[in-house]
Amino acid sequence: MNSTASLLLSASFLSLCGCATDLVLPKDAAPSSAAAYVGGNFTLLRNTRAIAFILKNQDTAQEFPIPFTSKANYRDGHNEVALVPLPPGRYAATHWVLYNAYYGPTLLGGGQELKRRMDESILTQIFVLHPGEVVFLGKFVGIGAWVPGVASSTTSAQWTAEKLTKEQAQGDVRDNYRNFGHVNVRCIACDR
Repeated sequence: MNSTASLLLSASFLSLCGCATDLVLPKDAAPSSAAAYVGGNFTLLRNTRAIAFILKNQDTAQEFPIPFTSKANYRDGHNEVALVPLPPGRYAATHWVLYNAYYGPTLLGGGQELKRRMDESILTQIFVLHPGEVVFLGKFVGIGAWVPGVASSTTSAQWTAEKLTKEQAQGDVRDNYRNFGHVNVRCIACDR
């Protein structure tokens, strides 16, 4: 696929979500057989800032943010099962970012405040995302903080993975996205 067609396809998948700053699929969305979906179970604590994983398409080198929360649910201690539609392809998590949720995890710099390379883990291994499928990354807790100071500001962030079984991941998708009950769910970091 040429780069123009790939870019248009990527934009059309991201537009399924509503807008570029809120990439999380609405809970009442119906699955598309042409789209693939990536998500997880995410909790943000002390979140004056939000966290997103950055997935890189290994064939096109395009990067896609997978936010820990939708813009509408951005608040301290909120737990959310979130799915983001992506073009099918080969992906790996390469980075994670801390961002101002008001602007969204844009890759053009707008709301990003901190970008860190992902440590070697199951998430950094390449996985294939097939049309009509959900790849569930796992269950994660993130802390993102920005503390304004008189002379300067302090930004800090961290995230950790929690134990999750494949059955729990399937239940999370089914319980939070009622139209996805029949969709195949594969979990990357389950049962580890």
